[in-house]
Amino acid sequence: MYFHTMSRVAICLSVTLQFVFVATSSVQAVSYDFNGTLSSHFSDVPGFDPLVQSGGALNYHNDGISLPDDEQVLASTSFSPFYNQSWSASIDLTVPASYDTSFTDDLGVFDGLGVGIVALFGFGSGGDEFFFDSSLEVNEATGRVFFTSNDKNDTTIAESDVPTTAATATLTLSFDSATKVLSAIAEGSTLLSVDIDAPGSDWGMSDTDQFTLGLNAFSENEAVPSFTPLTLDNFVGTIIPEPSGLLLGLLGVAGMGSLSARSRRDRAI
Repeated sequence: MYFHTMSRVAICLSVTLQFVFVATSSVQAVSYDFNGTLSSHFSDVPGFDPLVQSGGALNYHNDGISLPDDEQVLASTSFSPFYNQSWSASIDLTVPASYDTSFTDDLGVFDGLGVGIVALFGFGSGGDEFFFDSSLEVNEATGRVFFTSNDKNDTTIAESDVPTTAATATLTLSFDSATKVLSAIAEGSTLLSVDIDAPGSDWGMSDTDQFTLGLNAFSENEAVPSFTPLTLDNFVGTIIPEPSGLLLGLLGVAGMGSLSARSRRDRAI
């Protein structure tokens, strides 16, 4: 009897632990390597030219586009996390090293180019628009940097320039739903963190609101030929399990163990 009772306990624990793993693992993760059907994962953004998928990546160039300024954008349709969810989204970016020496000295004119990832809220709603944009870029003023900014409409709330020598890097945006802090991370370092629930930087989101994740590339007064494109690849979006979900699952395991132990005592009596 003891053996059979313990077997049932083991089965219960196994099933419950599997439930805990499923309930608290990143089951809402999505990924796309830009080798399939782009429209199943990303959509065009009104007012911007779309990035083009080619050769297993998104490629940016401005051949045939009248300078000085150009920006191409896509919005994720497969990953739109809620404000009450912790999440991360990452993308591999490449800006060839040849662009480090490509700038001309045009006094009073900004020259630059880059690729990046952005979290948006309120875009096109007719109300306030919020952006948290991080990019790997090269420009005449600062050289090669990770540039990150948090903007409300056309006003910058916070920004950072972090020098780098990387031609290729993975850039990650991460949101902690407990602290309401949105961060940009690259090369193991935090580039910028912003509390989007704090006075002065409040995005005005509620639990039912969703972030929009976008990918973008830009050039200002700089030619980006198609034979040396900027690229974006391997998009990954992940919902991060909350500690409370794990705790509830573990309490369920403990509860099943207690019920089984009580059952054994009742039969003994």
